Amino acid sequence: MSDLLMQSALAYKGLMAYRYHFTLGRKGQLRHISIHFPEVAYHHLAGFHRAGIAALSNKKHSLQAVLTGRVTHAQFMKAGAMLEDRWTGICRLKEILESNRTVFHYRGHEQPGSMIQGDYLMTHEGIAFFIANETPESIFIPKERRYEQGCPRFTTLQICREEERVRAIVYSRQPTMMEFEGQTLPLWDWLPQVHPSCGRSWGIPRESTLYFTPSEIMLPLSWLQRQKKRELSRWHFVNRTAPSLL
Repeated sequence: MSDLLMQSALAYKGLMAYRYHFTLGRKGQLRHISIHFPEVAYHHLAGFHRAGIAALSNKKHSLQAVLTGRVTHAQFMKAGAMLEDRWTGICRLKEILESNRTVFHYRGHEQPGSMIQGDYLMTHEGIAFFIANETPESIFIPKERRYEQGCPRFTTLQICREEERVRAIVYSRQPTMMEFEGQTLPLWDWLPQVHPSCGRSWGIPRESTLYFTPSEIMLPLSWLQRQKKRELSRWHFVNRTAPSLL
């Protein structure tokens, strides 16, 4: 338990290199949200605003104060600040982001007594994680209240993790493997020119070139076959998640 504070700081530092992009769906409509991890956001996320520790008065330096050992778990125990549930959540934040299949549009005004100013809410194994203005807002383990109750529910269609302007798909409901005449190969081997925002020519071996947008690739094969694309009936899209790049 005494190392949990340091573990949370290391976990957050690891996330600072990434920006996550979510494609969500609800009632036939798509919504795109992003989240990044500025260093200053760690202060509030870890609950330091509740601790009253002088060494943490500067939000910009809070993360480094923990990483360098100037602030320790013992100081929080002495101050009577019980923030372990928040630190546990931060340690699992990457898991929460990359495994979440449902995102809620948070309605704080419908939560009496709540001061959380979040835009979106994710829940995972009892942990509630709030996002505001594309940055982490709060994370903790609710004791009794269900913050997602009454909030519009969005289905996660795709999660991308961006690092140094390269996006890796870490989850997708759309096919990421393609099977041709019994041979299954990664989709990115056949579709090297994918662009996330517009339709382009996706290079396919042999003589066929298909024209799709990223949303069309999520449609069932039966719909694609009706488009009468050349030799399309010989292809089969496998609903399997695998790493890919955009």
